[in-house]
Amino acid sequence: LTVAGFNVENLAANRGLRITRIAESISVNLKCPDILVLPEIQDYNGTDFSGGSAAQLTLDGIIAELRCPGSDYKSLNVDPIPGQDGGEPGGNIRVAMLYNEKRVQFEPKGNALALDETIVDRNGELNQNPGRVYPNDLAFDRSRKPIVAQFTFNGQKIYVIGAHLNSKLGDGNSWAAQQPTENRSRPQRNFIATRINQFANSILERNPQAKVIIAG
Repeated sequence: LTVAGFNVENLAANRGLRITRIAESISVNLKCPDILVLPEIQDYNGTDFSGGSAAQLTLDGIIAELRCPGSDYKSLNVDPIPGQDGGEPGGNIRVAMLYNEKRVQFEPKGNALALDETIVDRNGELNQNPGRVYPNDLAFDRSRKPIVAQFTFNGQKIYVIGAHLNSKLGDGNSWAAQQPTENRSRPQRNFIATRINQFANSILERNPQAKVIIAG
């Protein structure tokens, strides 16, 4: 099983040349991973504030440009509430995923909306697939909510959590003249990491044989 994370840096459907080049990187440099976690997927029109937060056209654009013979890629995405997850104004960035249906099995469940809570049942199954991790928690205030999806590979359950922590823009430089360095992003980043870890542990508590990957 091959899993990769690729921050595509504010990628919208209207950035055709960038989509082509990113698809080339996925195909050549990443060698067509089975599951791909994609932070900073934007909605279809980028910084335009109109049109909501739908990103299906962006993800479809990447898939159309992939050069992965014998593959059949599908996308997983939960659109955020416009303007609530930070990032470039109007872009509505989020973490999405692609997976190769010829290599891993995915069984969709429910139709998760931006603030729907993902729950792990007593058997380690997600109540919605894909879903978002603690989307109403203060840890993710004005930041990206992680996406989680459950797959099957060679009969084993694989859980992938796609994360994108709050930005470090504005933090001090460790080698700058001003010391000690001021890292304003650190408390929230620590808070987010703790909550993601708690969710991962909730899967393992209910299914100790589960394979959990956190990427992004």
